[in-house]
Amino acid sequence: MSDKDRNYEQELANLMDGLAEYVFEMSDEEVRAEMKDEGDSAESVRDILRQAVKDCRQKHLIEAQQRYDERIAALNRKDFSLPETVPEMREMLGSILTSRPDLGAALTAQNRDFKNLPDEDVPGYLKQLIELGALNDAAASGDNQ
Repeated sequence: MSDKDRNYEQELANLMDGLAEYVFEMSDEEVRAEMKDEGDSAESVRDILRQAVKDCRQKHLIEAQQRYDERIAALNRKDFSLPETVPEMREMLGSILTSRPDLGAALTAQNRDFKNLPDEDVPGYLKQLIELGALNDAAASGDNQ
């Protein structure tokens, strides 16, 4: 088998599985003796296991944050036709939320009624609503009235 054909990840997984099986088959006394020989304490092993559990639990959170950051970056690369001034953008945001009150509950700034929303955040909220199709829905509901 040439080096090109080797699956190093599979070989590592097989090695780790073998080590885990070996340790699993050890008696408690053998584990304690091994830990003593290596200078490890039960507390240090506990800390390692706790950290491993914490890392595993946070893995999904970290992955979700990465996906969110990627979507925001993609959203910021898109070209949107927005009003030129922040007051006009706030007016547009208000009209969208007036015509679609169900969207207000989904936005984190809903409790602030968007009055305290920093100017730099207004375009981002508008872009997200436009991307979700809320502007088209708001325009359609405005035409029906």
